[in-house]
Amino acid sequence: MVIFLTRWIRCSLALVIMFSFFAFTETPDVLSQSSEEALTNVPGHT
Repeated sequence: MVIFLTRWIRCSLALVIMFSFFAFTETPDVLSQSSEEALTNVPGHT
């Protein structure tokens, strides 16, 4: 249970860091788009 919680926290932290990084590096209108559209607009994302 503890291992599951630590993994979930690490994943959520990684997602928040990646989202904030892309939000600051990409154009501001990315914030107004949905998360799926923002992910598809990221270069190199398959």
